[in-house]
Amino acid sequence: MGFHDEYDNGMDSRYSLPFHRQGIPTSPMTPKQLEELGKSLNMGVRNVEVGHISGYKDKGGGQGNFESIPIQHFDEMRRLAKLSDSKITMHAPIIDPAGFEQSGWSEENRKETEGYLNSVLDRAQRLDPEGNIPVALHTTGAMLPGTKYGVDREGNKRTQSIFAISREDGKQAQLVHKERHGLIDNKPISFTPEDQLRSLNNNEWSNDKLQLASSQMKVYDLMEQRKRLEMDMRPYEVRLAQINKGELNFSDLSEEERSGIENYNRMLLTNENQINEFNQDIIRRIDSMHENLQKYKSKDETESQVDDYERELSEFRGRNDKLDKEIRGIKTLAFKPVDNSGKQKQLHNKYKNLQNKKVELFKDMSNVMSKRSAPEKFVSSEDFHTEKVGDTVSNSAFAAYSKFGENAPIIALENVYGDNVLSRAETLKEVIVESRDKLKNKLIDKKNMSNVDAKKIAEKLIGATWDVGHINMLRKEEYEGSLSEEEFKKLIKKQAKDIAPYTKHVHISDNFGFSDAHLAPGMGTSPIKEQLKEIDKEARDAVHVMEGGAYAGQFQDNPLPYTLESMDSPMYSHEMGPNWGQVRDMYSSYMVGMGDVLPERYFNEYGVSFAKLPRELGGQLFGGGTPKKEK
Repeated sequence: MGFHDEYDNGMDSRYSLPFHRQGIPTSPMTPKQLEELGKSLNMGVRNVEVGHISGYKDKGGGQGNFESIPIQHFDEMRRLAKLSDSKITMHAPIIDPAGFEQSGWSEENRKETEGYLNSVLDRAQRLDPEGNIPVALHTTGAMLPGTKYGVDREGNKRTQSIFAISREDGKQAQLVHKERHGLIDNKPISFTPEDQLRSLNNNEWSNDKLQLASSQMKVYDLMEQRKRLEMDMRPYEVRLAQINKGELNFSDLSEEERSGIENYNRMLLTNENQINEFNQDIIRRIDSMHENLQKYKSKDETESQVDDYERELSEFRGRNDKLDKEIRGIKTLAFKPVDNSGKQKQLHNKYKNLQNKKVELFKDMSNVMSKRSAPEKFVSSEDFHTEKVGDTVSNSAFAAYSKFGENAPIIALENVYGDNVLSRAETLKEVIVESRDKLKNKLIDKKNMSNVDAKKIAEKLIGATWDVGHINMLRKEEYEGSLSEEEFKKLIKKQAKDIAPYTKHVHISDNFGFSDAHLAPGMGTSPIKEQLKEIDKEARDAVHVMEGGAYAGQFQDNPLPYTLESMDSPMYSHEMGPNWGQVRDMYSSYMVGMGDVLPERYFNEYGVSFAKLPRELGGQLFGGGTPKKEK
């Protein structure tokens, strides 16, 4: 099977990847990683990626689980790599660093995942305690969709859909481009996913304000009800005054008077309790709305809006502190047993008035809040994961640095399938920058590092694993419209160029853009060499792991020779010709057939015609029959 470029000849400049920069993965389906490493090294490979795709929460667990690898095997793999002068990288189990599980998202899930990643990095460090072992970590394990793009009727790029997620509780909504018909002129109006996302947040904010207004109206109704009850109590005021002065006992009243006073007191107490409950609900709602404004501030807000709010907030806090001091000063006295002087009632009324002033103060603050733009509780899956993955990665990198210093493992975030979240260069770059910034700030705050040193460490320990096969899966999305093959290659090449400065590690496999087939390079449609040329400009030292395991599993054939041929790898360590992509054109000395490349016995079996098919394509033996594969 050949991978020659039709236009290539010995004088052409073409991409060539030396064998010493290539690596292969062990089988990710078994915990026998020590045994797998030995097999790989026996093939002469100097770079091997160990690891397992299943983590601690996989169904079934047991065999094939990363947790089944004994800790001693990591030490033995390190010794074996040192003896063979080889380099080991690791593929972390597929987890969701943002914190999504089958039950949904929660901050508790994210923290638990972070703790597990810390454990994975601890084990990875055993493989290379004196270096910085790259650990490939998928940006998502939940495989949630990212933002998708298409083109409009005029051929302009537009957002096709946004997968929105609530930053508060992880609720999800798919927002797809649609057209609405107007109420007045009935003409179609474009309703973009961005419009829908804004509408979603505005509706959330409007609901918060409506619920607040509803509680406020309940209080107004209850206060009107209280006024009516107090009016109905007036016939009894003379009798109550006599009781307070000691001129009468309650038992001296008629049964009708006693019953009336008790009923009205009961209704007044119920009314007061209801007012207090709704007032507390109003305060809680306003406090929650303020928290949302602080945590999920809209990107569309102007500085003047925020400054005006902060000024009003400062005044509100000053007035609220003053009221709280007055309330604390009389609260104990106001709730002592009733005395006969009537002072207790005055204190109780003053306490209620102060509480009402406090509620009115909060209501005034709610009017100030209504001028603010709606908080962005719902964001795109890209923004949500950038924030949450940034938390997990930065915290785990900080924990690893705290234990291992500058020899800590490198977290190399890997783009997953092209249509998934954080899988394109621009979004992968954003989460890396976010993670680095958060790690830098932790190093400054907790390790007293300078900004320069902290930035240097963050850039060293967090980067990208670029998978040239995964990005090819943008094909099935008709990314940015139905592109020609040449346009698609340019787009993918630009993706590689954009991520190159952040790349620590490269995964190479091929597919046809519709599933992650893991074919050997050159067997599918991914523009691999175009990407690698761009990566090499910024990350020349990155190890390139050839992930052709699915081909090996399906065809029971080692993909390494095809990889060497496709990558046009030099046959010799001095990196000069001949290359593996040229060997089928090599002739040996006169009258020795094709030498070691095509031994004479092949011609005895297949015949002398060069047109005979190879075994892979059903070639026939000379005289009939299909040759058996050599073991």
